[in-house]
Parts: sequence; C-alpha cells; structure tokens
Amino acid sequence: MVQKQPPDGGEPAVYHVRARLRKDLENLAKATALQHEIQEWPKADYRYRIIVGQQEVFEIMSHLAESLDYDNFKSMIAGSDDQRGKLHAYHDVWHTMAKLQK
Repeated sequence: MVQKQPPDGGEPAVYHVRARLRKDLENLAKATALQHEIQEWPKADYRYRIIVGQQEVFEIMSHLAESLDYDNFKSMIAGSDDQRGKLHAYHDVWHTMAKLQK
C-alpha cells in the first residue's frame, strides 16, 4: 500500500493497495467487504490496484490485525490452496533477508 497525491497536488491523498496477483486483491476485498473496482495497470510494477481513501486504509489495517491468527507466515501460506503457489518465492525472500541479518 502506498499513498499518492492527486495529480493536481490537492487533497485528499489516496492510497493504492497494490498486488502482483489479482487473486490477492479479490481475497482482500472479500474479507473486508471493499466495494472498489480492482484496476489493472498492465505496465506498472504492481499490475493490480484498489484505490481507497484514508478511512478505508484504517478499516483494511484493522481487519488484517484482527484476523492475524497464525504463528508462522510461511506455514500459513503452505496451508492455503490459493496462496501455496507463492511459497517458493516467500522462501527466497526469507533467505535473502536472513543473509542480510548475519
């Protein structure tokens, strides 16, 4: 998620909830009852986006905090049918970051 200023530089800022996979935003929208269109930006680094206001950011973050019920992220991913395909990538990120820690 990133904050973006309107093109005219005015207020209020908007927030782009971004994902590389559409399914991730579909899951988020379903879990939080977001009614926003999932936009596709084919040439962007993160292809899929939902654009929301500040209040919706609070609601999304609150939902994510309240739904946190696992003690190991990679194990949770491994047990999720629609997330399991990303497990190898998460292990790669974990390994890369662990090397920095040493």
